[in-house]
Amino acid sequence: MILYSIVITAKLTMEKAMNDLLLTNFILFMAINSVTPGPNNLMLLHGGLKAGFRACYPHLFGISAGVIILLALSYLGMAAIVTRLPVAMTGLKIVGTSYLLWLAWHMWIDGIVPDDKTLTNEQQVTKKGRFKRYFRRWTLPLNVWQAILFQWVNPKTWLMVAVAPGIYLIAGERPLIDNLPLCALAFVINQGGIAVWAAGGHSLQRLLHKQRLMRTIHIIIVLMTVYCGVSLWLD
Repeated sequence: MILYSIVITAKLTMEKAMNDLLLTNFILFMAINSVTPGPNNLMLLHGGLKAGFRACYPHLFGISAGVIILLALSYLGMAAIVTRLPVAMTGLKIVGTSYLLWLAWHMWIDGIVPDDKTLTNEQQVTKKGRFKRYFRRWTLPLNVWQAILFQWVNPKTWLMVAVAPGIYLIAGERPLIDNLPLCALAFVINQGGIAVWAAGGHSLQRLLHKQRLMRTIHIIIVLMTVYCGVSLWLD
């Protein structure tokens, strides 16, 4: 009886240690994927530099909300299905790359802050003006719904949420409900990781008077955005 109790205690201890290890791996995985360079973070860097950290609040919330929506669906198996369908991944790459290249182009022609002439032209109430203003709404920083929608065409987000359930999963009869605590934890981790980039862009505003340096930083951000779009096809 004593030996049996020792074996059971040791087994429970090992299971708890393994569970803690897997949870730690999940936290590290989400943190690394949230803070490393990618389309979301480069957009926040440019948005923070252009409009300030506070203006990025909706964009920040939208990114994390979009990630968590996809993560929740991933626990139902949706992300695994999408990432294994060549046609679906190709479609995501086409849309994601097109938007990132379009965004990089607008970053380039707009600079850090739009000039008065650009703003005046956008206010013209013409058919062409409405068309231009519609696409202007997708420049940085994005609002909540735009940031959420972008996650659906961001292959990096799909790959992240497809892998996450394999790292840590709360097994149960209701996979979505049972894993909501993990989704909430992932939201907090993601917010902390991406906020660093928006804050970094905001801190660069103190260098706006150094035009040569800011021009160099701006070119680097644009080129990195172009690389993010092209790199979707390099795997």
